[in-house]
Amino acid sequence: MDSTEIRKRINRVCLAILVFIGLLSTLQTVQIFAGDILYSAFGEESAAAETIDGILVGVLYLIAYFVSHLIFKAAYSKDYISVRTNASLGSHPVAMIFASLAICFTASHLVGYFSSGDSGAVQIYHDQGIVVFVFTTVLIPAFCEELFFRGLIMTNLMPLGRNFAIIASGIIFGLIHGNHDQILFATVAGIVFGWLYAETGTIWCGVLAHMLNNFIAVIETVLWGTLKTGTAVKLSMIIEAAVLICGVISIIYLIPRLKKERKEEFEGGLFGKTSDRLLDGGRRFTLSEYIKGFFSPAMIAFLCYVAISEVIYVFML
Repeated sequence: MDSTEIRKRINRVCLAILVFIGLLSTLQTVQIFAGDILYSAFGEESAAAETIDGILVGVLYLIAYFVSHLIFKAAYSKDYISVRTNASLGSHPVAMIFASLAICFTASHLVGYFSSGDSGAVQIYHDQGIVVFVFTTVLIPAFCEELFFRGLIMTNLMPLGRNFAIIASGIIFGLIHGNHDQILFATVAGIVFGWLYAETGTIWCGVLAHMLNNFIAVIETVLWGTLKTGTAVKLSMIIEAAVLICGVISIIYLIPRLKKERKEEFEGGLFGKTSDRLLDGGRRFTLSEYIKGFFSPAMIAFLCYVAISEVIYVFML
């Protein structure tokens, strides 16, 4: 079997991404005009204008993801694979979430040493600003991105193999961030959240992990924006150390148990224990076939967008 099937599926998911980018760009233009009207009416320093503008940003972001998902589903209805939204969070949800957070935090710190961007704190002076910040940075991105990148992209790449689907969707998730300071960390996070989705068989565990990851980032941003530097550093270190310790304990706890569960599933065969995990699609491809199929026309167009975004980002530093 050649790379035709790989190219076809990669092309489809990348077309969905290009549709999303086009929709989001259009909606952001609308939001800019709406924001100008709001600040003209309420004043540049108005908390009400900032709140409404922030909510609008989150809602338009949500619309862009949902419409892109619906277009993909309508266009490829015959081959479309539905998102797994089981109520169960798997056998070890808490441990899996903390293990995922520990890996994401470690990757974030490693990448941070080589980052060239400015990570200056966001100044927040009123309660409404914090609420909007949580809405636009925690709730909306976690839900939308997991539904789209794991739910749509990874699920519809699963027929090509579980590991390929996890890695490919993670790479795509990293690339869409569009700058070298975020791509590597976002790729690692995408792969981790993809593994979480595959292991639990439901999108919700990844949504929770994604929300917690972003929420901790928001807490640290607020600390750095409202407290003295020394105090903010100490509190941030305590929060991250607690997460990392819980993560390490969770990884140690999970390794033997997941190994045992896989052994039981294998020994049980078709008549043994039923698993909620996402399993391989059954097809096998060579590495060269995966590479050839990955660079579909839509993927090349997407990579051009990423390259342009990186150039713009570099010139804006």
